[in-house]
Parts: sequence; C-alpha cells; structure tokens
Amino acid sequence: LCDGQTYTGWTKAVYKLDSSKDPRMGDPAIRKVIRGCTFTGSARSADTQPAILIVAARNVLITGSTFRDIHTGVPGNGVHAIAIKGAGVADGVTIEASTFADIAADGVQAGDSGPNVANLFLYRNSFTAPDTGGENAVDIKGTLGPTLISGNDVSGYRPCAGPIHACSGSQGAGIVIHEAADNIWVVNN
Repeated sequence: LCDGQTYTGWTKAVYKLDSSKDPRMGDPAIRKVIRGCTFTGSARSADTQPAILIVAARNVLITGSTFRDIHTGVPGNGVHAIAIKGAGVADGVTIEASTFADIAADGVQAGDSGPNVANLFLYRNSFTAPDTGGENAVDIKGTLGPTLISGNDVSGYRPCAGPIHACSGSQGAGIVIHEAADNIWVVNN
C-alpha cells in the first residue's frame, strides 16, 4: 500500500482499510504493507481523521513508519495516528519499529467501535507525548485478543493540559487497557 512515501495536510484518512469497500482488505492471503512511510502535519480541522483507519482488514503490517504532529487544532478534539475500529473484523494487524511523536490523541487506538480486533501485535515502537501531555501511546478499548504490546518505548505522557489543547482530557497513562479488552499481554516495555 505504501513504501517510503510522505503524507502531510490530510483531512480524510490517508489509508482506510475496509473490506466492505475493497474485498482484498479482508483476504488474509494478501498482506497489506505500509513500510517506511511518514505521516506528518495533519490538517488542523475538526474533520481530520487518523492517518491510518482500519475499519475491517486482515493481515496488515505497518513497519518502520513515522507518525508526527497529528492534531485537529480544535480544543478538546484529538485525532489518533492509527485507529483500529473493531466494528468490522480486524485480524492480524502488526505495528512494529515505528515512531509516534506529538500525536494529540492516541498513537494507536483499538476497539472503540466494537470488539472485533484479534491478533494485534505492537512491537518495538517509540511513543513520545506532545508538550501538552497528549492522551495515550496505546489505548486498547475493547478487543477479542490476543493482543501483545511488547518492547515499546513510551515517554512523556501526563494528563492533558486542558480544554485549550486538541486532546480530550486523558489522565495521561502511556498504555491504557480497558475492562472490555480480553487476552492482553503487556511485556518488556
């Protein structure tokens, strides 16, 4: 899908993986790869979507990519770098060796629209909060699992600096696992 490209100033998701729109996204025999790409400086708009939006897809690899300066610019309204919705099946998503810095909301959020996220692996990523505190590096809302979060470097997260910033008031935990999530492993971070 992406190999070494740079994207700036987007409002709509740069990559929206949705098997209801493109059946290849749901085919586990086809590997969907985003490698060495840079997503930086999103549009400052209330309508700004994540750089990568996974609605329903199987066998996805995001590796060696950079996500930086992703904001809506709207107080109290953050935007994630990668959102894995969970209403449709997202199975076999690996996010590895990537850098997340200055993201107004979560670096990676999974399962906010349903629990249909399985086999999610986050390895050796670097997450650095914005100066305002940001939200979370990783936010696992509701998933079927297994989910493995391992070998990541998470730094600078603290409570959001209030409603004047484009974040929604998180308490600033680096990694958040909600009660609706199942079969989660957080090791060696």
